Amino acid sequence: MAPVPGLTGIRGLLALYVVTHHCWLLAFPGYPHNTGPAWLGWLLHGRLAVVAFIVLSGFSLGLAPARNGWRLGGLRRYLGRRARRILPAYWAALAVSAVIAVLVPSLPLSEPPTPRSLLVYGLMLQDLVAAPAPNGAFWSIAVEAGLYLVFPLLLVLRRKAGAVVTLAVVTVPVTVLGPPTAGRYTVELAPLFTLGLLAAGVVHAGDRIRGLPWYGLSVLAAAPILALIAIRGPAWAVSHYFWLDLAAGPAIAMFLAAVATRRPGRLLNHGPLPFLGGFSYSLYLIHMPIVALTHTMTTGSGPAAFGSWWRWHSRSACCRPTCWQRSAKSLSWYVVPLWERPGQKGPDTDRSRRRCGPAGCANSVAGMNDATERTGTLAWSSLVAGVLGLLPAPGPLAGLIAIAFGLLTPTGSSGRRPGPARAGILLGAASVLFFAVACLIYFGVLGYPFPRLERYRPEGALW
Repeated sequence: MAPVPGLTGIRGLLALYVVTHHCWLLAFPGYPHNTGPAWLGWLLHGRLAVVAFIVLSGFSLGLAPARNGWRLGGLRRYLGRRARRILPAYWAALAVSAVIAVLVPSLPLSEPPTPRSLLVYGLMLQDLVAAPAPNGAFWSIAVEAGLYLVFPLLLVLRRKAGAVVTLAVVTVPVTVLGPPTAGRYTVELAPLFTLGLLAAGVVHAGDRIRGLPWYGLSVLAAAPILALIAIRGPAWAVSHYFWLDLAAGPAIAMFLAAVATRRPGRLLNHGPLPFLGGFSYSLYLIHMPIVALTHTMTTGSGPAAFGSWWRWHSRSACCRPTCWQRSAKSLSWYVVPLWERPGQKGPDTDRSRRRCGPAGCANSVAGMNDATERTGTLAWSSLVAGVLGLLPAPGPLAGLIAIAFGLLTPTGSSGRRPGPARAGILLGAASVLFFAVACLIYFGVLGYPFPRLERYRPEGALW
């Protein structure tokens, strides 16, 4: 079956949001409270992006069975395809995450692995068995694996009993159990996966069902949820995610049905988002240790985190001061001041030390460390996003993020932002400018040479 236009772009958009969400968490600690700019408060809700991923997963898997009378087409073939899809990349990401977590025990959003955790996470049992997490994003992979196993049973139930009974059998027990099911996310998110599966039937339904205003219905379903989150605040939303997830499921499912039954927008079907969606799974798997390691090394906690590792190796007979150790020290000497000096250097530093008492000095140092940590994270996040902005994907989207993080970076005592922040703003502006010039030439000079897109019309009319 040909892929539905627009779904890959949605995956790319969700993956980009999750990565930005985790950058936000490290740049502005205090979750679930919004300690950053109010106009960027929407970056707090990464959980809702995972919910959208779950609904999208059920929707994508349900398209082919919906076309074939809700038949799977072979259990062994299905399980083999799922295993080839998720296991190689997952095990590779687990190995990389474990190595990083061992080398940097203080890495945020992860814990040093143990033999027990490697066994639990290697077998994807983390939703059933508690173990230290080498990668904080792996909890949802176990949920996906569990839902893949119950997917054939859901198809049988849908074929024998219908859509309403299928949804009721899955949703009613979860709502009766209530929030205590949290911690067993496979059970908690099963209704959302089922909603996506059932929404796939719209794609192969008759013209009357396909012709419903799915975009408008999706907006109507999402508006009360978004209004409630905006009014009650992020702290309330995080504590009520169980119910908000269930409420958001229908809106997401109807939006996917709208994308699949109508011509998708150019944003979802052309440009960087579909390209990003092509490797969104790998990006989701490995982004968290990379983001956390970048945060750790650029906020001054990196050398301390590596302290015991460096001392152990320096004492061993085979690791005397060698060329690579001297290179690492030289790198620390020249690079660390880039993010340490803006927050520590100033004309009033000595005067403030003389005036404050011991407690006051401790508070001042703690405040300076927090400010330096935030400044370094924002500055280097801006630089990384600026470099990504020069690539075909994510292109100008990363450029805009680089400009935003660069402008949010506080200025030093000299009135200038740190070097990485200035470089990130420059690279982001260059990315956006290049994109604007390309659009001007493409549309203005060449005359809008996009090929005509035919409306997606799958064969058959099964419900």
